[in-house]
Amino acid sequence: SGVIGLGVIWAMTRLGIDRAGVLAVAGGLSVGLGFGVKEVFSNFISGLWLLIEGSVRPGEVLILDGEACEVLRLDLRAATLRRASDNAELVVPNQSFFTATTTTYTRSDRLRCCNLEVSAPSSRTPVEMMALLEAIAASHPQVVAHPPPQAVLLSFSPDSNSYRLTFSIGDPIRAAAVTAE
Repeated sequence: SGVIGLGVIWAMTRLGIDRAGVLAVAGGLSVGLGFGVKEVFSNFISGLWLLIEGSVRPGEVLILDGEACEVLRLDLRAATLRRASDNAELVVPNQSFFTATTTTYTRSDRLRCCNLEVSAPSSRTPVEMMALLEAIAASHPQVVAHPPPQAVLLSFSPDSNSYRLTFSIGDPIRAAAVTAE
């Protein structure tokens, strides 16, 4: 390729073409091309790093933009995720796993802690209401027994009391559905 380059320069000299102008244009194009492919190379290197390190793997459940997503595929340029809320497939550049915080619910275990806040009339005592909330959560087939569901009183007034119910589920992708149920 060096011989071809020298041949092109020799031919340009013989034809009377200004080499400085051509080299300036070529330099500008190479800088522009370099900036253009920077993201491609960054995603490629990030993909290699993710595959070697194994920090993101197919089957994992991640939180992306506040929503649970399951990793379907990890390729050299991008990862394919399925968003739980609408079953959409997202193609996420690998570089984003290095530039943003990633929350995973399947790295060490699959448990996901869920919270639900409710209000109830003050006619029921807090002890009675917290026991009822814990029993309802414990009866759901996807709520795990350990750690057990726990309800706490958040605030009270003459008309109503507010409570928070905390429970864990074994399938993190179903957190929103189980909480709604």
